[in-house]
Amino acid sequence: NYSCQTGSWNLYGGTISGDAAGDATGQAVAFDQTGTILAIGADGNDAGGADAGYTRVYQSSGGAWVQRGGNIYGEAGDRSGWTVAMSADGSAVAVGSLKTS
Repeated sequence: NYSCQTGSWNLYGGTISGDAAGDATGQAVAFDQTGTILAIGADGNDAGGADAGYTRVYQSSGGAWVQRGGNIYGEAGDRSGWTVAMSADGSAVAVGSLKTS
């Protein structure tokens, strides 16, 4: 996440990396209206089974992104986290899957 201050872009909150190559972390992202709560989909993650995917929610705190709650996992083959949406106040997140059966 970058913010534009005085005409230049600055990194805001630090870098968020995925767990492993192929996770597709950042496939989908959504912010609350203030830009301080962030949901990130990783539809290729295998922690919940092959290509189960997950979504994580982060909140900016002290210049860093801190995870809120646990991972939201799909089931094997779902590719959960393909799309994400967040409410304006950051209190609700919707997670879409590419291949949910």
